[in-house]
Amino acid sequence: MVLRGSPEGYSTPLQAPLYTGPRIEYWDVEAVIVLATFKRESVEPILPEGLEAPGDPLLGVLWIGHYPFSTVGVYDEFLVALQVLRDGELGYYVPYIYVTNDAALAAGREVLGAPKKLADIRLVKGVGSSVVGEARRGSMEAIVEVKPESYADEGTLRALIPEEGVDMYSLRLLPPAGESEGVAQLVHWKAYMYFQRRPSGRVSAMMGPARASLRGSVEDPIDSLGLAGAEQGFYAVFDMTLEPRRVVVEWRVKPS
Repeated sequence: MVLRGSPEGYSTPLQAPLYTGPRIEYWDVEAVIVLATFKRESVEPILPEGLEAPGDPLLGVLWIGHYPFSTVGVYDEFLVALQVLRDGELGYYVPYIYVTNDAALAAGREVLGAPKKLADIRLVKGVGSSVVGEARRGSMEAIVEVKPESYADEGTLRALIPEEGVDMYSLRLLPPAGESEGVAQLVHWKAYMYFQRRPSGRVSAMMGPARASLRGSVEDPIDSLGLAGAEQGFYAVFDMTLEPRRVVVEWRVKPS
């Protein structure tokens, strides 16, 4: 279709694709998930047109995960997801996300529009009785910590992460090239999480008090989100699928 004679893959280079797609699959994920609040006036300026902030303070999620098996390789990830409204329906917008391998970075940016950058990320268990996630890129630093105290109530967990999937949004950009216009797109995608179960039948997720801190840099101003608080967190083990759905808004970007 594009190359003169070679077989073509899903991503470039077409003769030796960096990743397959569009669906991304994960197995045996470990993650620290912290429910956080953010100042509305800090978040609104960075939301794309078509998305609205539903509250003040605004609910969001800080996530640091370890992915030992996936269709884009082994890696770790830190992300911020902010609760938004799109046509009256709740979803999450991802303004910042960091990973530790090139396939995950490229697939996230090119397929979903997730604005991934490389960073040093780790998930540490056994720090006292807590699980700690850390992400650093230059002078940027994010730390999330959960002290698991009890099994998560499945109803509470599914209210946050429904079985029918979580609606996610990212801004995908193909920049202008010379005299040619670029394209910006608001992409809707779904995140499905399949929680593992203990022999007792309980889901493999613990919950407890949490804390979080965000220190930004000039290149990565994550502190400008106005983190207001973080009180509840989860440590969970699960499988996951990410699936692009559609472009919901598209803009032309003119050359400067």
